[in-house]
Amino acid sequence: MPIIVAVHDAMLWSLRTHLDERPLMGNDLAVMNYLSCAQGFAHREIVRILYLDSGNRLLVDEEAARGTVDEAPIYIREILRRALELGATGIIIAHNHPSGDATPSRPDRSITTLLAAAAKPLGIRLVDHVLVSRDQAVSFHALGWI
Repeated sequence: MPIIVAVHDAMLWSLRTHLDERPLMGNDLAVMNYLSCAQGFAHREIVRILYLDSGNRLLVDEEAARGTVDEAPIYIREILRRALELGATGIIIAHNHPSGDATPSRPDRSITTLLAAAAKPLGIRLVDHVLVSRDQAVSFHALGWI
């Protein structure tokens, strides 16, 4: 088992290196691969936030919340407070669906709309909301929902 953990950690490090080296916009595949590896196989929902600078480069990658097998809390106020604290001008929110189906739910779409609207007056852009599972990754940006 420790070998599997070591391989997973090495893969995450490698994928994260690609995120740190260049702007994330236009690099959707690298973002999706990283997020899928980071949390696609988790047994509970995890909310992760990628905070970006004005050049769309990764400032900080943080786990914002852990939930249950079918939901996790997303606190808009805390996400935006942290973005302001970091001087972030963009954010990518991601969470996993342990069920294996990364199809966005109605609450997923609703919270995305609320987050984007709350962030805009603060000069923070919601770049994407990504849902991942073991076999899928769905980008709200790619679907035209952001």
